[in-house]
Amino acid sequence: NNTSTAPCFVFTSSGSVFAENAGGEVDETSEVVKTVRSEKLVDGENEVLGHGGCVVRLGGLYPYSRETMQFYSKKGSEIARPRGLINQVHYEDAAAAVVKCLENPEKVGKEIFLVSDGVAITKKEVVEVAVGNYGTEFTFADVEEVDGKAYSIDKIKEVLNWTPQHTSFKNSMMQEIGKFQKTHS
Repeated sequence: NNTSTAPCFVFTSSGSVFAENAGGEVDETSEVVKTVRSEKLVDGENEVLGHGGCVVRLGGLYPYSRETMQFYSKKGSEIARPRGLINQVHYEDAAAAVVKCLENPEKVGKEIFLVSDGVAITKKEVVEVAVGNYGTEFTFADVEEVDGKAYSIDKIKEVLNWTPQHTSFKNSMMQEIGKFQKTHS
């Protein structure tokens, strides 16, 4: 075709750059903070945006497999801050979001997008879903404090018409558990 668009550069980052850590909702315009953990990500994001690229802040990545359950079962028997919020996204959905960005360079230049399944889940819920169905015993610290944040993924849905195919970590894990139980019963 005769219309040329500049190539798109996509930088995958993390929601760990956000200042919010009391259970509130964040979007692409929320305040970021430079910490020892986030400084390189924030600097990288700024560099990419300054050169017309796109930043995709991903939730915690997980595969659609038993490895996810094994990961959590090795974490130990007590879970600190069980009410802490985690945003997750399946590897396939994260890849699809990046592809959507690459396919739409005219819409994503100098933009930031949050990518997750859109369902923030507590650490307690993650552990209960991921390993609780296998009889692993866990205790949860008696802490009422909420930490973490909930991602709003409205922008990527609206701008790029992207929606996660894996609608939640819990649904994905329950499907995997059902498949595992069928093949091992």
